[in-house]
Amino acid sequence: MNFKKRASQSIVLALVGITISTPILNSVSAMDVDTNNNNKVNFETKEDNDLYVNEELLLGNANQGRSISDYNTFYENVKEDFKRKFGTEDEFKVIASSKDFKTEGNGYTGQLKVTTYKNGEVDEVIFVNYLENVKNYVNQLLEEEKQQETYAESYVVKTIKSGGPDPLSFNVRTGGNYSSKYKMYATSWYGRSKTWYKNSEWKTGYTKGLYDELRFARNNVDKIASTLSPGVSKVEVLASLASFLGPVVPIPGISAVVGVLSAFSFSLPVIQVAGYSLDYIKNINVAQYNYNKI
Repeated sequence: MNFKKRASQSIVLALVGITISTPILNSVSAMDVDTNNNNKVNFETKEDNDLYVNEELLLGNANQGRSISDYNTFYENVKEDFKRKFGTEDEFKVIASSKDFKTEGNGYTGQLKVTTYKNGEVDEVIFVNYLENVKNYVNQLLEEEKQQETYAESYVVKTIKSGGPDPLSFNVRTGGNYSSKYKMYATSWYGRSKTWYKNSEWKTGYTKGLYDELRFARNNVDKIASTLSPGVSKVEVLASLASFLGPVVPIPGISAVVGVLSAFSFSLPVIQVAGYSLDYIKNINVAQYNYNKI
């Protein structure tokens, strides 16, 4: 497995790449990452001589893939692997670092810690409750699997979920016994639900906004999943992003996301995965905004 990483919070960043088959290169080509808000982060050629990666501590296991068919067993396996790699002492071990960020794991607390640097000084320190996030995500998936559709109405749009660790959902049914033509139902970030009706076209206004953002979020989750190296599960990676989600949580900087994702290996440059991840985070925030406005 070969790695190449560099990230910073300045406009010009080094492209961070993780590959499983390509030799390490000393430089990379310039590229743009569009983060869906008309802001582009430009990446220019940089040297990668300052990079450190502890391959033994990378999360996921390239030699033994994890099945999520048994959710409880899956979580226990992830927990056991995390504890085995980082130990049971309350101390952080470095997974990856460069002059721009440092990523660490703590086996006792089950946390990831990302420190970003700017001009040689600490810029931001982020703690991710990784094992707790994995457990919550697994419980959410387990609950979704158990749920049965209990409505007699036919669906105009079947239930849409992003597939990530957020709880948002949306669907449209015919009005049934109601006088309205369409009946819409959604769950919010806070687990609450809302039902509303429309007699004309349902895909308008904030309803359309909610619908579109959840579709975009699902697309970005699929993109993230397509970049995983063998043995790394979607649940593990997306759980690491859960701390960045929520309507009152500030959108993270690109280097913070790169730092968290540097705990895993990917088949594409990690900066590209970070772009998909930032888009997903923004989709969920905007979806919740539209929900609130309905």
